[in-house]
Amino acid sequence: MIVMVICGGDGGGESEFVDGGDDGYGDSGIVMVVLVEMVLVMVVVVMMVIMMVVVMIVVMVVAIVVVMVILVEMVVVVMAVYFW
Repeated sequence: MIVMVICGGDGGGESEFVDGGDDGYGDSGIVMVVLVEMVLVMVVVVMMVIMMVVVMIVVMVVAIVVVMVILVEMVVVVMAVYFW
């Protein structure tokens, strides 16, 4: 509804909603609403994909750090046993 108010297609500003197009601008408001909604949906999808990629990268980094810590601990234990 806010989007329709922002780009209401009556052109003259006498009504704040999309009207039937008595002055030739009525349908452009609906098109603008559809375009804005498509852009918003695309932005949301892109944000979700970026968040998923960031989460995957963080999980990979955490997994690599955990594996490195485990390997370092194993090496330390082996060295301690070897040089005991």
